[in-house]
Amino acid sequence: MTRHTVDDPNSDEIRGYLRDAVVAEVWARWQEPAQHPLWRSMLNAGRVAEGARLLDVGCGTGGATALAAEYGAEVSGLDPSEAFVSVARKRLPGADIRIGGLETLPYADGRFDVVLVANPMRYAAYSVAAVRELGRVCAPRGRIVIAACTARQSCGQCRVLKAMVDVVPGIPFDECGSRSYPSDALDRLIEQAGLSVIHKGEVACEFESSDLDTDWPTRHSITLGQQSLRRVSEECLQEAVRRAVWDYRTGTGGGRLENRVRYVAVSVH
Repeated sequence: MTRHTVDDPNSDEIRGYLRDAVVAEVWARWQEPAQHPLWRSMLNAGRVAEGARLLDVGCGTGGATALAAEYGAEVSGLDPSEAFVSVARKRLPGADIRIGGLETLPYADGRFDVVLVANPMRYAAYSVAAVRELGRVCAPRGRIVIAACTARQSCGQCRVLKAMVDVVPGIPFDECGSRSYPSDALDRLIEQAGLSVIHKGEVACEFESSDLDTDWPTRHSITLGQQSLRRVSEECLQEAVRRAVWDYRTGTGGGRLENRVRYVAVSVH
């Protein structure tokens, strides 16, 4: 990654805090490739095909959205981050990519054949109201496919995020953007929203780096890492992350994090 520099030695970027636009670029380059197995499984569970009208909620920089377009879908995306939306719009010119939240979707009833929530880290938690919104914008006989973190002990990324939280007192881990769900909790939310689970799956998404120094740009570009850098030094945060990934190191001196992510496919009647 090109190092973005500025003239002021006391600036945020010099001390490790990146502009939102840079965070989005780093995310697209380093984080997205590991998510492809999950995204492909979810698109298959959603029966995405040529001409399908698809909404990617929490689309981030548009990785899953772009993959859906390769399937021939007519794609739209929504994300709360202006910087991430900017990247998604550049890679998907002509697509309807908007800034917005999960619980108030700016679309008409029944607008989409498939609604995807492919990145569970874009939102801290799902709710019955949010799931109902997903159902509202999905057409009858359409499908909603939702990803969720598995138990934290099965998610290397959760371990890294917890390390970032632990160096900043006062932030509950469940509010950090990586809330995990017991195997039946998301199912209950879906049932309470009046919808039915028709398929479940679990995918291993591996992130591998050649060495921990190379790994650092993507680790501290995570939104939580950037928030932590407002309160602690980059050296302090980097050491915490190094300790967190120590058990995942490889013989080359790098690391291999395995993140197991569950997804559920939901039918809309």
